[in-house]
Amino acid sequence: MVNIIITLSDTGNKNLAKTKMELEKSGLTVTQVLKNIGIIHGKAEPGQMKKIAALRFVKSVEISKSMSIAPPDSLIQ
Repeated sequence: MVNIIITLSDTGNKNLAKTKMELEKSGLTVTQVLKNIGIIHGKAEPGQMKKIAALRFVKSVEISKSMSIAPPDSLIQ
């Protein structure tokens, strides 16, 4: 499974409960909902991303990238 970020259309964000349910039916495990900005974080198999992206209320689907910052006492900043 990969971590993904889904940006919702205005319609998808207005009907958030239904949107979340349809995403879960499409294979997404929802991990976080950011209603105010219309974004849902979740996990899905890489093969499910096209199916999720094809849903009418989805604007975009992206793989979530992680980053880290060196500790303050690190020699390299």
